[in-house]
Amino acid sequence: LIILILSIGFSNCLLGQSAIWKYGNPGSSESGTVIITSSSNEIYIGGIKNDSCLLFKTDINGTVLWKNTFKLSAGVNMINSLQFTTDGFLIGTAQTVGASPWGSMAYFKFDTNGNLIWIKKISSAHYIRNLVEKTTSTYLSTIVYWDNTFATNHNFVNVEIDASNGNII
Repeated sequence: LIILILSIGFSNCLLGQSAIWKYGNPGSSESGTVIITSSSNEIYIGGIKNDSCLLFKTDINGTVLWKNTFKLSAGVNMINSLQFTTDGFLIGTAQTVGASPWGSMAYFKFDTNGNLIWIKKISSAHYIRNLVEKTTSTYLSTIVYWDNTFATNHNFVNVEIDASNGNII
């Protein structure tokens, strides 16, 4: 059950006005992990539904406009980050926990109608927490991976990603 509490932040709300909306059903495990708003006051929430990643959109009144779930691999899948691109897409990162020693990591792109454009899994990564827009044609991310051959045990790489297909450049 997701309970969303919003206060202020929207141009058509009165100062000091608050809203509480409940999402989900008893017996269904749903949790929000990240929330963003659009310039047109739509709300996008990423999180977990049962064992899958959850992404949904509501209007300013909390009415669900669409919901989408996707699964990276066995285990609990969750969205870590969401961001709008300047050309109107949603990009973000997701992870699986509990499936293996490190789980799976991924980054993705959706349109604002909930249609998946692409999703890319990174099996050797252990952390990918954010995806940011560099230009309308490229994104950037930092990927952390474990390397037991060094005393520090983990290292990171910055990667540039093609916005059209999600491939690392």
